[in-house]
Amino acid sequence: MGKAHAATVAEGHVPGLRLTALANCESADGHWAPTVSCFQSAEALIDSTAVDAVLVATPHASHRDLCIRALQAGL
Repeated sequence: MGKAHAATVAEGHVPGLRLTALANCESADGHWAPTVSCFQSAEALIDSTAVDAVLVATPHASHRDLCIRALQAGL
Protein backbone atom coordinates (compact mmCIF):
# COMPACT_ATOMS: atom_id res chain seq x y z
CA MET A 1 0.00 0.00 0.00
CA GLY A 2 2.84 2.41 0.77
CA LYS A 3 4.29 2.01 -2.73
CA ALA A 4 0.92 2.92 -4.27
CA HIS A 5 0.59 6.04 -2.11
CA ALA A 6 4.17 7.08 -2.87
CA ALA A 7 3.62 6.58 -6.59
CA THR A 8 0.45 8.69 -6.49
CA VAL A 9 2.38 11.57 -4.92
CA ALA A 10 5.50 11.09 -7.08
CA GLU A 11 3.43 11.11 -10.28
CA GLY A 12 1.91 14.47 -9.35
CA HIS A 13 -1.65 13.27 -8.74
CA VAL A 14 -1.86 15.22 -5.48
CA PRO A 15 -1.45 18.94 -6.13
CA GLY A 16 0.93 20.65 -3.73
CA LEU A 17 2.67 17.47 -2.55
CA ARG A 18 6.16 16.38 -3.52
CA LEU A 19 7.72 13.05 -2.60
CA THR A 20 10.96 13.82 -0.75
CA ALA A 21 11.54 10.81 1.52
CA LEU A 22 10.60 7.20 2.12
CA ALA A 23 11.00 4.93 5.12
CA ASN A 24 11.96 1.27 4.93
CA CYS A 25 13.51 1.73 1.51
CA GLU A 26 14.80 -1.82 1.39
CA SER A 27 11.22 -2.75 0.50
CA ALA A 28 11.10 -0.20 -2.32
CA ASP A 29 12.14 -1.32 -5.76
CA GLY A 30 14.54 1.57 -6.38
CA HIS A 31 12.67 3.43 -9.08
CA TRP A 32 12.18 6.63 -7.07
CA ALA A 33 13.86 9.88 -8.10
CA PRO A 34 17.42 10.44 -6.87
CA THR A 35 16.11 13.41 -4.86
CA VAL A 36 14.08 11.07 -2.62
CA SER A 37 15.84 10.42 0.69
CA CYS A 38 15.61 6.91 2.11
CA PHE A 39 15.38 6.21 5.84
CA GLN A 40 15.78 2.87 7.60
CA SER A 41 12.60 3.39 9.63
CA ALA A 42 9.53 5.57 9.90
CA GLU A 43 10.83 6.83 13.24
CA ALA A 44 14.11 7.99 11.66
CA LEU A 45 12.20 9.81 8.91
CA ILE A 46 9.89 11.50 11.42
CA ASP A 47 12.83 12.56 13.61
CA SER A 48 14.72 14.03 10.64
CA THR A 49 14.20 17.51 9.22
CA ALA A 50 13.74 16.15 5.69
CA VAL A 51 9.95 16.48 5.52
CA ASP A 52 7.15 18.91 6.30
CA ALA A 53 4.44 16.25 6.50
CA VAL A 54 4.05 12.48 6.53
CA LEU A 55 1.68 10.00 4.97
CA VAL A 56 1.47 6.96 7.21
CA ALA A 57 0.96 3.81 5.13
CA THR A 58 1.65 1.01 7.58
CA PRO A 59 -0.38 -1.81 9.09
CA HIS A 60 -3.14 -0.22 11.17
CA ALA A 61 -1.69 -1.40 14.49
CA SER A 62 1.25 1.01 14.08
CA HIS A 63 -0.73 4.06 12.90
CA ARG A 64 -1.44 5.48 16.34
CA ASP A 65 2.14 5.52 17.60
CA LEU A 66 3.59 6.82 14.32
CA CYS A 67 0.95 9.54 14.02
CA ILE A 68 1.51 10.66 17.62
CA ARG A 69 5.27 10.76 17.04
CA ALA A 70 4.78 12.78 13.84
CA LEU A 71 2.45 15.23 15.57
CA GLN A 72 4.89 15.64 18.47
CA ALA A 73 7.60 16.39 15.87
CA GLY A 74 5.44 19.18 14.45
CA LEU A 75 4.40 17.34 11.30
